[in-house]
Amino acid sequence: MKDYRTLSVDVLRDFALSQSDVTSLRQVAEEIGISHSALHKFVTGQTDPQRRVKRLIGLWYLDVIETGDDIDVARPYANALDTLLSGVPEVQREATAAGVLAVVELAYTEAGAAPPRWVDALRVFRSRRRKTT
Repeated sequence: MKDYRTLSVDVLRDFALSQSDVTSLRQVAEEIGISHSALHKFVTGQTDPQRRVKRLIGLWYLDVIETGDDIDVARPYANALDTLLSGVPEVQREATAAGVLAVVELAYTEAGAAPPRWVDALRVFRSRRRKTT
């Protein structure tokens, strides 16, 4: 398991925001163990978390990434990939997304590390999303 101290505040902020979009800010705050107002200030960028709060958010993030449903694991990366590819013409978008995921997977493999769970989860998520549209 990764060390929560190596996680950037931006990664934690984006992940907490995407999770609160799925359920609610209150539910995510409860899962983390902080007040909903503290989480609201954090995800809206009004504050940087104190060390204790960053630790709680980081440990929650690592737990969700490790044990959460694939959809929960893939969603923030799907949003990021959609943002990155928003200017790519629709006809090329899926092939480009597949290429990006292949390069990410190769980078981990060449570094001697297993690709993170979200890579495969994102492929499945994107495949299912294509079938429903």
